[in-house]
Amino acid sequence: QITGDSLLFSQRPLEHRNFIFPIELKQGDGLNLYLKVSSQSSLKIPITLWEQKYFIEHDQTRVLAQGLFFGILIIMTVYNLFIFISIREKAYLFYVFYVASNIVVQASLKGFVYQFVLFDHPDWNDKLIIFSMNAVIFFACAFALNFLNLKHNSQFAYHLLRLIAALSVLSFMLAFGIEYQYAIMWALFLATVSSVLITCIGLFLWLINGLHEARYFSVAWLSFLIGSFLLSLNRLQIIPD
Repeated sequence: QITGDSLLFSQRPLEHRNFIFPIELKQGDGLNLYLKVSSQSSLKIPITLWEQKYFIEHDQTRVLAQGLFFGILIIMTVYNLFIFISIREKAYLFYVFYVASNIVVQASLKGFVYQFVLFDHPDWNDKLIIFSMNAVIFFACAFALNFLNLKHNSQFAYHLLRLIAALSVLSFMLAFGIEYQYAIMWALFLATVSSVLITCIGLFLWLINGLHEARYFSVAWLSFLIGSFLLSLNRLQIIPD
């Protein structure tokens, strides 16, 4: 049996967002299983042997949890969009695009986009992951630049985040000309760097400069950016699951 994200979704042994192989094993029988695995990006192989009944029960719980997760993000997106429409503050619009890009990244990594949207276009699924990751970086920088008013409060941080934002645009453009493994590794590296920089800038403006807005920014974003940072390190295979 063969599967992978380079094949059409309908070519999988079971049409599921994860890679699943059905195995028939009678009680008392033994079976040797051999796997040959290759990837152009980071490689993780969490293997679990399930009975069908328990797999279905576990999968339903996972889908429910992920539905709640995406539901919360969608509510955040819509809520902040209405705030932007009401007060026309650009920071809220950048935050809307930032959260929306995160939704696409997580839905792509968890297999939902490939299962329900791009099932006949495996190449575009890879491109979408790279595009959405770079969009997260770009809009995170844009939000920080606007919300913290860095052009006035820190010229150094202002130019630094503008550079990171420009590199994210370049990273997206290069994704169409270089192999996926290099494009995704560069995007992950850029995400790691931007997460650290944005967090440090917020904390510096709060603790050193005493900027009132930076306090709320740092408290609200610190845990989220730490999570993004750890995810990037995990995908770069620097830290384990």
